[in-house]
Amino acid sequence: MGVTGCFAGATALFIRNGLERHRALVPEKKANDVTDQIILPNGRHFGYFVPDNFDPARQTIVSIHGTPESAASLLHLGNIPEYAKLQAELAERNVQTIAIDRWGVGLSQFHDGPVADIASDVEALCDHLGVSKFMVGGASGAGPYMSACAALLDPQRCVGVAMDVPIGPRDLPFHLASDNTVAKLFNRAAWQTALVATVQKEVLGRMTAAQFVKSVEGLPGLCENDIEAVRRDVDVFVLGLKDSKYYQHGIAAHVQEHHLMLQENWQFDPGAMKNTHIFVGDLDVHTPIEFGHWYVSQAPEEVEMTVYKGYGHLSLYRHPNYVKDYVAFVDRCFQ
Repeated sequence: MGVTGCFAGATALFIRNGLERHRALVPEKKANDVTDQIILPNGRHFGYFVPDNFDPARQTIVSIHGTPESAASLLHLGNIPEYAKLQAELAERNVQTIAIDRWGVGLSQFHDGPVADIASDVEALCDHLGVSKFMVGGASGAGPYMSACAALLDPQRCVGVAMDVPIGPRDLPFHLASDNTVAKLFNRAAWQTALVATVQKEVLGRMTAAQFVKSVEGLPGLCENDIEAVRRDVDVFVLGLKDSKYYQHGIAAHVQEHHLMLQENWQFDPGAMKNTHIFVGDLDVHTPIEFGHWYVSQAPEEVEMTVYKGYGHLSLYRHPNYVKDYVAFVDRCFQ
């Protein structure tokens, strides 16, 4: 077989065993966890974060994290000026934000899917917390999960969904996109995804600020606003990666999400989405604007989109109108 073959076989065995352990794991809350955990009606453990001043009587946004993040990532956003302003604006309106761990992340047990199941999980969490009406928000890799909530939850209870730079189905026709970076990332074989996830697990949480900036500057097609956003807020980006629980238990969540990105694994009709607003930059190479157009095309009377020209995936929040536009949508939903 040779040295190369032995190494490849050992690597494959290591990854397979790691995936099996992660899938079987039932995470338990520890004393130093900033997140909490419930047992859902279906028996799964589910992780979530609530602020210290949480009040079920207040208007609530349930945040679904992107990739590779977790519910704990919400803690660091206040260190970015624009997000601090957004939080202050929402607080003035008596709006609070809570967050969930997606399946296999942090304190949430691994789940085979489909994506549609996230809607009942979010509703069960709000039942547990005593929240009667809520919005759903999130960004990037949360796209399909937010879409499921918009399509499946009662609009009298889930009163709106705010989607920032959402990813869409992996089988979207990428040839229509202005940049094929995402196509290269998502149209991989399962073994390639597992290998990339293994490397990311070891690398991302150890990056220094200088290394992170250099890695971002080397990405093809990134707009100047994205690069400037990373340069200014690099400490927050790096801290968010270090504290993220996305790879806490292994790479099974990453591998499973790659599988779930095929729309056939969503098992709900995006055309049933209700009262949804998408915020996206026209120069986004991570989740190209074509994903936003796709969501709008599914339910054109219910899904609106605001496009910020000159901005991308990492800089959307820096657009001068972003906070104002986001808050205006929140006001409209809770009215």
